[in-house]
Amino acid sequence: MAGKVIEILSTRKLVMLFMFLLVVQIIFFLIGGLIAPPPARAQEHIMTNCIPEGNKSGVVTRQNCDPVTDLQGVKVTGLDPSDLVLIAHIPRNLGIMTMTPWFQYLLALLQVKITYKTNNPYVSHAPMRLDIHILYSNEDSSAVRRDKLAWKTLARCEEDRILECNFNHDFDEEHEDYEYDCELLHLFQLGSIPHKRYLINLRLPVDVTEDGGMYNQFGNAKEMSVIAIHQNGGFTQVWTSLKSVMTVLMIFPVIWFWRRIKLLERKPLLIEKAIFSLGISILFLNIPIELISIFIEAPWMLFFTDIRQGFFYGILLGFWIIFTGEHMVNPSQRNKLSTYRFHLSAIFISLFALLAFDIAERGMQLVNPCSTVWTHHNFAMILIVVASVAGCIYFLLLCYMVVKVFRIMSYKQRFITSIQANNFKTVVFRFRLLMILSISTAALTIVFYILSQKYDGMLDFGDHRVEVNSAFFTGVYGLWNIYVFLVLSVYAPSHKQFDVDDTDEMDSRQELIELHQTPGGDGAQSQITDQIRILELTHQKSAED
Repeated sequence: MAGKVIEILSTRKLVMLFMFLLVVQIIFFLIGGLIAPPPARAQEHIMTNCIPEGNKSGVVTRQNCDPVTDLQGVKVTGLDPSDLVLIAHIPRNLGIMTMTPWFQYLLALLQVKITYKTNNPYVSHAPMRLDIHILYSNEDSSAVRRDKLAWKTLARCEEDRILECNFNHDFDEEHEDYEYDCELLHLFQLGSIPHKRYLINLRLPVDVTEDGGMYNQFGNAKEMSVIAIHQNGGFTQVWTSLKSVMTVLMIFPVIWFWRRIKLLERKPLLIEKAIFSLGISILFLNIPIELISIFIEAPWMLFFTDIRQGFFYGILLGFWIIFTGEHMVNPSQRNKLSTYRFHLSAIFISLFALLAFDIAERGMQLVNPCSTVWTHHNFAMILIVVASVAGCIYFLLLCYMVVKVFRIMSYKQRFITSIQANNFKTVVFRFRLLMILSISTAALTIVFYILSQKYDGMLDFGDHRVEVNSAFFTGVYGLWNIYVFLVLSVYAPSHKQFDVDDTDEMDSRQELIELHQTPGGDGAQSQITDQIRILELTHQKSAED
């Protein structure tokens, strides 16, 4: 009968394996902190206020723009204020810089700067109608400067947004022209960047009063700017390189594990299927599919990336439940997925809510890049609350199972005799170590996420600068791969074989001392102890013969 590697492997080799994986983990953090640039870059583009020349509903570029300085101060005879167009070019300098597919995505946020005016105050929760026209061009810099026909429409949409602003002073004359602090508004998001240049035409349809003034509820808009956020091309190169290497490396332990399972003269156990599924999920996560968007237009890439991550997290959470539960349930309930239906239901509900949220956000952006789920705030909050509650229920169930299995292991040690005592204690210790490693893996992910937010992506150590955000991404990515590799390695069936007699005896003893529930009293303990003593005497008699 073959045991697991974690039971057969010597302590010295196991320590060496842990030390090797620790060094690899440190390397992952160093790659992100010292080699990779920041994961994303944000750049502000102040929008130019234009009175369009000629066709007021057509494309407006710098060549057919009559600039004005004040959005509210347009006093041109015969001009409808709604025809005022705000334009921004991405990248800012059309002659030098171009966008590249290595940037992966483009998120545009609108920043509105409003000043207080007594005769035109801001109204809380002010609605804004945005007429957004997104254009692109792959022509050279001279063509886009002289010919507006070089720009082609990518998308056009009208969206309603709610502008939230704070004002910390009393509304009186002495605070005239005081600037509000307004939240950023979602403008649009592109899942890939196949084109060199982008142009934004933004119109703000407003009502006109009888005296020719502009009527709106968001007050005196002084200036608007676009915050363009995209992934750094250098980080994408480091990221895809890591994923390519890990895809190749992780293929071997997954195949090796399954070959060991197939060599056994029995069907795979549930826990073995869960481990193999975990290996498949990390392979699916590792494949650098992001490289597709480098060569072809792939607006679905962000949505597909979220699906891959959700699939991996779902398998990982399910594995933790099965891995813990198979060490505590009764033998009659083992190898049955239905035993964990309540635990898996919590995972399914949480992931389903997050999937619905992602479909409403990234999925809808495949049709309309200006769409965002936060325009339906209550719906978005319901999905987040459902996912959070289900996630908390899962976490509590997992913690309960971990505590219970630790108590069972401790209780078993009270009835273990000298025969195989050291081996039993070693196996229990290694199991506890792996459980602690599982919990630490999840905890470190949260810790490094908090650190990446607190330190805003940069730490200084003398002449060296460490990119915390990049180190977080590469470090946690390496952590998941190392964890899966460790589970595949130590829970594969060992090639070493036990003697048949020893195997039968060990299985019999294991059945006697495997206490899956808290014992009912001293009588049960005495009965089990007597059975173990009888088994020991039988073993001694056989040895004397």
